[in-house]
Amino acid sequence: MCCFVADEVICGFGRLGDMFGTTTYNLKPDLISIAKGLSSGYLPISAVLISEPIWQACLQESGKLAFGHGFTYSGHPVCAAVANETLEIYKEMDIVTTVRKVAPALQDGFRPMPITRWWARLAASA
Repeated sequence: MCCFVADEVICGFGRLGDMFGTTTYNLKPDLISIAKGLSSGYLPISAVLISEPIWQACLQESGKLAFGHGFTYSGHPVCAAVANETLEIYKEMDIVTTVRKVAPALQDGFRPMPITRWWARLAASA
């Protein structure tokens, strides 16, 4: 079985004008990793979103295998509460619509800037 895993740690939570970058590009991943935006970067928290087929496979096999899984910071109540509140704030602020409105101005501001690679600048200054 092959899995399509999308890393939304950087592109998630409205940054591309949709809640997730995979939505922007009409992708259908099996797993999506999310993190920083879940708490707006204030507390350490991450998660993995799984598709229905993956969930069903886990559910079906869980009775057959002894599979213990956990992390040091799993389910920390303060981080989870902050994540829940952060998601509510994103909804209240309609963050996706806001990003769609301001993105063109941001892009227009970047267009005139020359694109140089950091190593080219280092070589030029040596």
